Amino acid sequence: MSDPTAVLRARELREEHKLGQAPLRDIHAFVEGALGYDLAITPMPEVLDGMTLVEPSGAVLIAAATTSNPERQRFTIAHELGHIVFDELAPPGATLHDEDTEVEGKISDFARHLLLPPDGLEQVLSDAGATRGNVTDEHLSQVLRVFGISSEVARIQMRETGWTFGANDVERPSAELLSIRFGWSAERRVDVEQSQREQRPQRMLANANTAYLAGHWNLAKTARVHGVTASALGAEFTRADLTPAAPSTEPAAEADDAFADFD
Repeated sequence: MSDPTAVLRARELREEHKLGQAPLRDIHAFVEGALGYDLAITPMPEVLDGMTLVEPSGAVLIAAATTSNPERQRFTIAHELGHIVFDELAPPGATLHDEDTEVEGKISDFARHLLLPPDGLEQVLSDAGATRGNVTDEHLSQVLRVFGISSEVARIQMRETGWTFGANDVERPSAELLSIRFGWSAERRVDVEQSQREQRPQRMLANANTAYLAGHWNLAKTARVHGVTASALGAEFTRADLTPAAPSTEPAAEADDAFADFD
């Protein structure tokens, strides 16, 4: 069963931000907007799904790996939030072998309840016509589609709340396979494409834009922070009618040092 403290903290966070039992599909906006943390999506070694860094100033950066599995990425971000909520951040120099399995289990329980609250699960299953002990793959598919979670995460929550597949309660198809079978694969492909793209923290990009518009940075340096070409970013700024207050006096050659003086 889930750790009671994890369940409580997930419920409290949902209540604090008035999420009710609704799906938390745009966890990126929740992390950066509602919670005020920075979020980066970036390539990582295969053994690492995510990490959280806290600056001496108190600024928090959550990083999650690019992946073709959007459900896994969403859970990773929620899991990293759990590390912050429980103040269980790895000390400098820690390795994967140093992880406390009991703590990791509690934090995973928190992530699962944050992404899939039991009352929300019951509502979706009931609306889909499911009954306890007689859940089908079609019912499961609807849960995954609505909440953006994996079959594994859903099944754990379903077993704990009495929603089982009866005598056939064995491993179920993945979100990818269920989306193909039940007609929402095009919708999921959009999520896959997004989870594979690198994403810089929104605050960092907004600050870079401010520096550019104030004439402190040139376009090449600003584009490097965005991770795009200067021509592409210039075209975006033109469409948005964004023009620097004064031309930048910064030499273009300094564009290679875009992160050196960025705060």
